[in-house]
Amino acid sequence: MPARRIAVLGNHTPRQCGIATFTEDLAQALADGSPDVDVVAAAMNDGRSYAYPARVRLTIEQDNLDAYEAAADDLNACGIDVLSVQHEFGIFGGPAGSYLLTLLRRVRAPVVTTLHTVLERFTPEQLTVVEELALLSARIVVMSERAVRFLVEQGVPREKVAFIHHGVHVTDADRDAEKARLGLPGRTLILTFGLLSPDKGIRRPFAPCRAWCRSSRTSPTSCWARPIRTSARTREKRVARSLCSWPRIWASRPTSASTTSSWTGTS
Repeated sequence: MPARRIAVLGNHTPRQCGIATFTEDLAQALADGSPDVDVVAAAMNDGRSYAYPARVRLTIEQDNLDAYEAAADDLNACGIDVLSVQHEFGIFGGPAGSYLLTLLRRVRAPVVTTLHTVLERFTPEQLTVVEELALLSARIVVMSERAVRFLVEQGVPREKVAFIHHGVHVTDADRDAEKARLGLPGRTLILTFGLLSPDKGIRRPFAPCRAWCRSSRTSPTSCWARPIRTSARTREKRVARSLCSWPRIWASRPTSASTTSSWTGTS
């Protein structure tokens, strides 16, 4: 029987987070692809207040264990056919995000869990959570073949794991024309995605690049670009300023999830 109501659980915009934009895009794609299906969202809260869109029907305070039980009851009551979980250890409460398991044990609908972080070697606490996630989920979705291998090597059954590419916003922009518009004609761009944070190690590739450029006195032919939302948090702005202190490293500032309109950096 086809699904008539799908719930997507994760962070959600306007919260500034890569998972939040992914959850929003996934929910919208599901709604666009199946107009007869009611797509609702359950948003994880971090103690702040957000003006969520109408699609967000319930919220869960991440560090309140009772809220997970209540959310499961609400999802059961609204008759969802599938629950899609966007998983990142840090957005759920408890050791290694284990509070999420309380909700999944209680919800009646089949669960499809998308893992946004898959490590080659999980910590013992993380592995315990991942093992139960695999038991409670009809499918585990990952976004790289490497992630499939990491999970299988750590005991997750291969038949439970599905590999689906991350996906991007479709655009018909001309690459060369866009480079010229940004003042980077003929340049090679090294691009990363997501929001900035100090724990992502973005600085690491640039120390050897900086040393090479100084020793060779050669202007690099490559630039690095990373999307940054205009309302990024203070810590993300600090990282951006640090990165942009070196010539030829740029940070893009999209005005929407898919449109880049201006750049900051040094030339």
